[in-house]
Amino acid sequence: MNLFVPDLDTSEYIVVEYFIESSESLRTATWNLAIGQSVGNPEVRSNWETDELFEKHSCIILEEEKTLSEWSGFFQR
Repeated sequence: MNLFVPDLDTSEYIVVEYFIESSESLRTATWNLAIGQSVGNPEVRSNWETDELFEKHSCIILEEEKTLSEWSGFFQR
């Protein structure tokens, strides 16, 4: 499942911007936030939470996954 789609046509979506600080990598923090704000707890999945449900209904991250991985540690305290 790829939630990182920086070149998405945003005209058909509601776009929300978050400013986060995390002790985890920014890649992990953004993935957890996207899942947690859309389809539920990213760490706990029930039987009805299929990969198809996640792909159709989860938030999408408008940034390159590689970029967020490179920023890891930069914003950490």
